[in-house]
Amino acid sequence: MDNARILYANAWDSASLTQSAGTNEPSLPITNSQKYNNSRSFRTQTTDDVEVLFGWDDPVFLEAFAFWRHNLTSDAQLRIVLYDGPGQTGNVVFDSGVLLGDVPKNLGDLVWGKDPLGVSSYTDWNVASRSFWFDEVFVAQSGRLTISNPTNPDGYIEIGRIYAGESFSPTFNVDLGHTFQWETDVDSRSTAGGTVHTLDAATYRTLSFNLTHLTPGDRASFAELTRIVSKHRDFFISLRPNVGGTIERDYSFAAKFTEIPSLKAEASRYETQCKIREV
Repeated sequence: MDNARILYANAWDSASLTQSAGTNEPSLPITNSQKYNNSRSFRTQTTDDVEVLFGWDDPVFLEAFAFWRHNLTSDAQLRIVLYDGPGQTGNVVFDSGVLLGDVPKNLGDLVWGKDPLGVSSYTDWNVASRSFWFDEVFVAQSGRLTISNPTNPDGYIEIGRIYAGESFSPTFNVDLGHTFQWETDVDSRSTAGGTVHTLDAATYRTLSFNLTHLTPGDRASFAELTRIVSKHRDFFISLRPNVGGTIERDYSFAAKFTEIPSLKAEASRYETQCKIREV
């Protein structure tokens, strides 16, 4: 099982983007995927295939892609191709081939007699994500993203945010005893008759976990991570990357730190506690 990973250096935000296939809603262009704003997304007018060309002035390091707040279905397909030259030229340094656009339930997650094989883990969820964590770091200057989902019942393709870049993964995984919880910012109020009224408001995930065996190399990387994201920048986290099913679904989301983690040192071993919330 892969250790937890945090995609924190989002190179996608600084990329030049061109939608070369598919027609977007004029007010919802692909550049919306470079901004943290849940009121703005990228959305097409139809379910025609989408192709996005992206690139940078200088080469960047890429070891993960994540798609947040999307409406892709279980038969959606993605393909990511990376080049070491500008404008989709030079050598192909990575070709993902066909990737599933959704996270299907694993066999152990299926409710037998109810769930069909291949059913989405995000059935009845309001927010869906899809992340791909690579086994190595690729140096690229441009790329091509292709999305195909012709049977999408919404009649369009939508993605709220895209993350692509470097990630942090500790040498020794998250300690046993982490805390996962659904939260809401709505308070309940009681009437004189004892009835408790609570508004139906959005819920979000929170995570609290410890990393108590950080190596000197981990310490340097984690200190840089917290310097970059602080409390104001969003990042993408997965405590269960590349395992699929409902456990990857539950532990993978866009997030922010609720407080900037500190680092405690004991000789050449370091530790920290992370508290984050879904955004």
